Amino acid sequence: IKLQSDIQSIRGYHIFQVGNDKTLYMSVCSNMTGKSFKVYRFETNNNELSLELTMDQYEGYAPGVENTGELDGQNVGFEKCDEYKYNLFNNMSSLLMYSDHNADEYSKYLSSEKNKAMTYSEAIKFINQFYSDSEKENTDFSIISGNYIVRKNGMISSKLTIDTDGSFVSETGGYSSGKYLKSICRGRITKLAKQNEYKYTFYVSDTELDNLPETTGTEYVDGKSVTATYIDNKFDTGSKFNLYLKGIVPTNMDDEDFKSYKFWPVPNYEEAVNHRMIFTSDGYIYDETGN
Repeated sequence: IKLQSDIQSIRGYHIFQVGNDKTLYMSVCSNMTGKSFKVYRFETNNNELSLELTMDQYEGYAPGVENTGELDGQNVGFEKCDEYKYNLFNNMSSLLMYSDHNADEYSKYLSSEKNKAMTYSEAIKFINQFYSDSEKENTDFSIISGNYIVRKNGMISSKLTIDTDGSFVSETGGYSSGKYLKSICRGRITKLAKQNEYKYTFYVSDTELDNLPETTGTEYVDGKSVTATYIDNKFDTGSKFNLYLKGIVPTNMDDEDFKSYKFWPVPNYEEAVNHRMIFTSDGYIYDETGN
């Protein structure tokens, strides 16, 4: 739970090994009212995996806020933590996973000979090889994979990208009531099930937000720097969605989905649609792009 809380506010992370040591480390960097940098060490006890916080460093941006640093729970100061952090990076032997946030700042440590990092999709495939066939979800996601954009009014746009392995990214951004709102959620499709010739249902799991809701940060819009307020995302773990395929006649949709569909101007409810659509429980419709 503690790790999940930290990950939700990540601006950058690295999972890596140092030298010939088999110990696995993870750094977590967040950047809000100040810059927080933490280093965890993966531990195993009775075949249970846990994380031990080994370094906790904070750099305050506001006037009068002190920079702090702790190593193994002891106050050692900001500079000592800097030495510890960069000593780990300088002796990094294998980089296994990382985010591209702060990539410029730490680019010298991401050299190709050390970099064994995986994308989210690659990581899921890698993890799946350790499960038996009965434990894997051997699902063909080609029926749902692709790019979708939400159909709604206003300046806020939403897009959804689903990969062929079931991993997805849901991204929302735009202005509302004078604020620039932003949300990025990553996860995977699960329990994809056929209901009839034109309808499927599915759930989402393993979802993670790039930024905690109600926090702020800097984003670039049309080449300009803006302050963004981060918001929640419609793709929360456990949420259920309906997928309709090309060829569905809108009057044959579920009643609630048809009501949502009728809310938007369409030429003919009796005419089969030529694109796929994903419906959320609160009436949002994601249309397949390119049609």
